[in-house]
Amino acid sequence: MAIPRSFKRKLLFCIGLGGVVFLILALVPERHELMAAARNFHWRYLPLALALALINYLIRAVRWHWYLRYLSIPLPLKESLSIFLIGLMMSVTPGKAGELFKAYLAKLARGIPMSRTAPVVVVERLTDLTGTLILATIGLAAVHARGWMILLLWLMLAGGLFLLTRKSWMLKLLSLAGGGAGSEPSSSSATASQSIPGKLQRSYLSLSELLTPACLAGGTLLSAAAWFSECISLLVVLHGFGESIHWIEATFIYTFATLAGAALFFLPGGIGGTEATMVAMLREISHTGAAVASLATVLTRMVTLWFAAAIGFAALFFCPLPVSEEVEADMKKENEAL
Repeated sequence: MAIPRSFKRKLLFCIGLGGVVFLILALVPERHELMAAARNFHWRYLPLALALALINYLIRAVRWHWYLRYLSIPLPLKESLSIFLIGLMMSVTPGKAGELFKAYLAKLARGIPMSRTAPVVVVERLTDLTGTLILATIGLAAVHARGWMILLLWLMLAGGLFLLTRKSWMLKLLSLAGGGAGSEPSSSSATASQSIPGKLQRSYLSLSELLTPACLAGGTLLSAAAWFSECISLLVVLHGFGESIHWIEATFIYTFATLAGAALFFLPGGIGGTEATMVAMLREISHTGAAVASLATVLTRMVTLWFAAAIGFAALFFCPLPVSEEVEADMKKENEAL
């Protein structure tokens, strides 16, 4: 399968960055403390943590296909699932922006314009944010932590949604960016529909269809359920070390660390920021020792982030997608031109 070179570079960079972060976490505590913590871990808890991560992916796959059906995008369930699984390997890109690769795969398989499917990825990320914010807000009341960052994210989210749902404003902004007249793109104008401003306007119109209260509420509920399963995976990992922690505390620590890594550091998959925040909060809130906090963080991130990337790589080879005749013809022309 043809993978854009830019995506390959991002993946290699993220894998290297993740290795550096894990090495740093392993070197922070004393060596004998790390060895003792590793020996005390009950590995029978690991399959349960992985199963919880799989629940996360399953729920998000349902949400992905539901959004496609809502936009009447003709992608069969089998191909939709394959595309979603392959897209998981892009979870380690900044802000998961690399998951736009799913839009590329949909074009590759069925010739569906990326301007139609890219809005689905945008709304996925948006409802991921709303879902994790809800979980973090619930946990905030239990742990009595300072919630200024969560409040700030809620305000930014509200402002962003307000702007995105003002269709006339957005179309005017997109038109001004392209030097157009500010009206909705006409299907009879071939030139306008092929221009960059025309594609942006069509993408926004697809996006606006998914910004209805029903779509946002449904996507947020699915997202909250999906990410809650990964919060419990942190709880399971900690139990493997013999640490006792309440599920609300685990929920807050996991969601807050995830949000901190995404919002404050904006590194691939939140790598570095998420781990540092999770270790600090485990020590501060659950009073976990340095060695256990570091190892629990490493295992949790392996179970959630890197397990997703591994599934994506496996799906790339074991879930082959067809190549549409239109795309195949375009590729042939490009190869002949070279």
